This record gives sequence, C-alpha cells and structure tokens, in this order.
Amino acid sequence: MQKLFHRIVTFLFCLLLCVQFFAAAPGEDVEDKITEFMNERGLNASNFSVSYFNLVSGESYAFNADVYRPVGKLRFLPTHMYYYEEETKGTFEPVLEDEPVFTIDGMSLEECRYYSIILSEDTVSEKMQAQIGSSTQYLELINNCYGMQELDSLPGEYWEKQSLSVEFLMNCIQIIATRPERFNGMMSNYRMVQKADAFANGSIAYPIVQIRGEEDGYITAIAEISAPQNFLVVASVKATADGDEVLGDLCKTLCNYVLESMGETVEEQTTAPTHSGSPNYYIGQDRMEKDNTLSRWLFITFAIAGALAAVAVVIHLIWKSKHRQY
Repeated sequence: MQKLFHRIVTFLFCLLLCVQFFAAAPGEDVEDKITEFMNERGLNASNFSVSYFNLVSGESYAFNADVYRPVGKLRFLPTHMYYYEEETKGTFEPVLEDEPVFTIDGMSLEECRYYSIILSEDTVSEKMQAQIGSSTQYLELINNCYGMQELDSLPGEYWEKQSLSVEFLMNCIQIIATRPERFNGMMSNYRMVQKADAFANGSIAYPIVQIRGEEDGYITAIAEISAPQNFLVVASVKATADGDEVLGDLCKTLCNYVLESMGETVEEQTTAPTHSGSPNYYIGQDRMEKDNTLSRWLFITFAIAGALAAVAVVIHLIWKSKHRQY
C-alpha cells in the first residue's frame, strides 16, 4: 500500500509540472505576428519600419528601424522634451527677482508650446530649436540626451534635414514613458490634438496617446497603447492612400497579440479606462497601476498545487487508517 501511495504522489507531482508547462507554453512571438502582418500587407524594407516594446514583459522587436527618414512634426518632439526636462530642473527660473523671465522671441515657454504643439506652427518650433544653439549643437544635444546613437553612425540626412529613425524615436518615447514627472505636461498638450489617424485609425478598446508626422511620402507615428500590458510602438510607412489604415491595423494586430500572450481572447478586450479622458492623463499612467497578470498565474498554480496536495493527504490518511486495522 505504501508503494501505491508513493506512485500516486509521484503521478500527481508530474501532473502538476505538466499543467504548469502547458500553461506557460509559448505560441507565436511578436516577430511572427509582425512578419505575418507585413506579408499580408505587402510591406518590406523599402516601405516600412517598425519598433515594438512591451513595458510590462520587456519583449521587444524591431524591423528596419535604423533607416533615417523625414518625419514631419515628429522632428520637434526632442525639442519639447528638452525644454520640459530643463524646466523641471529649474533651468529657466530667474536667479534674481528683478531678472526678466525666460522668453523665446518675446514669448513665454507656455506660449511657445501653445503655438508649436496645439496650433502646429513650425516657425515657433524652429525658434525654440534656434534658442538652444546652432543646428549642429542642437542635433548633437538631442542625440546625446534622447536618441542615444553613436555620433559617427548618424547619416547626412540627420544633420541636413533632421531626419530621424524609428530606433531614435523609440528611445525618445521610452524616456517619456519612464519619466512621467518630467513629461506629464508635454503629453497633456499632445493629447489635445489627437486625431483618428495612424495607430488610432481603427477601433480598439484601449486609449492611445500618439504623435504623428508626415513628410516626403512617409507617415511616421509613435504611441503608447494602454492595453492590458502597456506597449510602445513606432512605425514609418509609405504614405499611400491606405497608409494610416496600415498603421491602424498594425495597432490592432499588436493589441490582439498582447491579449493572446496573456491567455485571453480578442473578445475579452476591456473598454478604455475612464481616467484616460482626464486632462492630467500622461503616457505611462496606466502602466503605473499594478499589473495583476503574474499574480493571477501564481494564484492558479498554487490553487492547483493545493488541490493536488489535499488529494495526496486524503490518500495517505486512508492508507494509514487501513494500515492500523491490520
């Protein structure tokens, strides 16, 4: 009887390991999903670049991300990052009471941001850049602070046209997502000019904060999508008639992938959190709420282990009872 008990316990232990293995067995990864999407849409290195980063799992993938292209309004994102970060440090505060306040061509920073971000006036954005230094000084600064590329690797398009790569922009948005205390105000301004294009060109159940640019035949956009696992995405696509639709479908593909990787189905998508409509919502806020994915899996695992242990105890007590009778 004792041998039978040991066999039963061994069997239950193996069963528990099998349950854990199949529960964690990986399916397609994000590279498979994006490659499949690209094949369906006829995308390749000549017309598409993408970078993906999951803020919860750390999973990442990049395709053709080191190609530099003109990015339209997105070239001013590092400019605003610089001014918000320096303002947080107190760089622009007058040292003496009678010193004049910091202005750019007679405008305060808030006025500059209003005309540059809300009204999209490039001349103001260019004046903000010029205030920082010469074109070369400015481009070296934003690369060292945000792009984090080797200076020798930066192509002529970067220096001449302020072209940026998907990799450069992904580095920027990762910094934004991890330093909300510095970039809260900036993203609140960008939220005021959101449109139903690019990654938001489609119906998904999660809030998106994105910045879109278009120039020289390419649409480029960066975004954080507040899915069950927040993720960042940057993509550039040839601006054909369905360019924004391509980015919208890419966003839906990635949202569905995140759900599937968590063991959920597309039909189980939740509606957008109501707090995302607040003017104080900033990129990364949803991510700061506790993610319970891991705790859910631990609960299931320990629940199964507990149930199996209980069965083993019952069998052992039955055996002991019979053993005492003899």
